[in-house]
Amino acid sequence: MGEARTYFDSAAADYRKRSERFPWSWIRGREARAVDAAVGSLADRSVLDLGCGAGLYAGRALARGARRVVGVDLVEAMVRNLPPGVEGVVADAASLRLGETFDRVISAGLLEFVPDPVTIFATIEAHLGADGRAAILFPAPLPAVLVYQAFHLSHGVRIRIFNRKAIAALAAGVGMRILDFRIAGPFAGVAALAHI
Repeated sequence: MGEARTYFDSAAADYRKRSERFPWSWIRGREARAVDAAVGSLADRSVLDLGCGAGLYAGRALARGARRVVGVDLVEAMVRNLPPGVEGVVADAASLRLGETFDRVISAGLLEFVPDPVTIFATIEAHLGADGRAAILFPAPLPAVLVYQAFHLSHGVRIRIFNRKAIAALAAGVGMRILDFRIAGPFAGVAALAHI
């Protein structure tokens, strides 16, 4: 995670602007629509965004009617850039324990960077309310994932790739199950999760 943190520390200042440019804007748009579908209705719900970055999904959650949105990221500069109305927490998602649960949990673009993916699933499970729903976006074994890998490798960051079977096993290991699985773009998959 050290290399990833260094990269995101240096990218934080203009991260949102860069993600709004083509082709990233097109890719992020497809991924965001898939995450929206996976997480379901956010109207009057509480939302936890793990690995929130500059707040793409946290901001979307507010726009979709969430009553409360908490964004968590390890990089303080990212948290400072969150949209107004999002509660920011600087913390490691792998060990986060806020002592409360949320109606929805989103983790988009975090799993591939952590040393032990089980920790992220445990954090999701610990923060998801009994009838809650989570959405996790991750790099999947699609042809374009090689471009995504190469991009991060050019910045000194190695990433992991996950297939549906791996996501299902990680979820089951913490008492969760896949409700839905879909391709979210040229190199990403998204899974909707709930408690077993």
